[in-house]
Amino acid sequence: MHEDELLGAQMAFALASRLVFQEPEDGFYASLIKEDVFEGSPFGQDDPAVGEGLAMMRSWCLVQAGLDQEEFARAMRDMRSDWFMLLVGPGVPKAPNWAGFYLSVKSELMSQITLDVRRLYRRWGFVPDGVNKEPDDNLGILLGFLAQLIAVEASCVGAGECADEAVEAVSTHVAAAGSEADAQAARDAQEQVLVSYLLPWINTWRWHVAKHAHNDFLKGLGELVFGLCRAYAERFDMVFIEDGISSRFCRKGE
Repeated sequence: MHEDELLGAQMAFALASRLVFQEPEDGFYASLIKEDVFEGSPFGQDDPAVGEGLAMMRSWCLVQAGLDQEEFARAMRDMRSDWFMLLVGPGVPKAPNWAGFYLSVKSELMSQITLDVRRLYRRWGFVPDGVNKEPDDNLGILLGFLAQLIAVEASCVGAGECADEAVEAVSTHVAAAGSEADAQAARDAQEQVLVSYLLPWINTWRWHVAKHAHNDFLKGLGELVFGLCRAYAERFDMVFIEDGISSRFCRKGE
């Protein structure tokens, strides 16, 4: 991938990570609305799910832009309530967002998958936000880690000062490296995150979000995250197949 594409992907995944993982804040969402962030995406714009997700999220934002301060505060309280029920709980959330729920036999909160992901983080010096508060295979954390690995690769292949700033912005625990071997290691880790810990369940999570979210912003977020993963998976020859019986990601030609 070209350097600019890598930086675009890094920014897109970093924002998606924050929207999934962090409780909605009035100030941050007001800035998203003011800057019309969802007019487009720095990566994956041609993916149909990305386009649909952006349109739904922007539609919600345009409605909020016409509200007065009190009305916006009410809308954000509703957003936090919906986000909490959808992605956090109480109990099992409406759209469980950790890999082990879908990939472990007993849908465990702490599974072997969680431990494997934790070891991968440690290998790269990655310390997640909310460490020890959420399982390491939480979707928001995985997306943030993927964003970091993309930024590291961008720095290695010569994206220069912008890439160095991107690495610093994502994490202070991984320094920008410079060799092709480092770039390849970052690419290999990206592929592992996608193929082993995201692609096997991201479409099912998307379905849960579409079914249970109460506003267009969160429904759009489900589409956006799925579309970004599908678009980025193409660089690793992974394609999404819908054959009328089951929907799945697989290697091209399989």
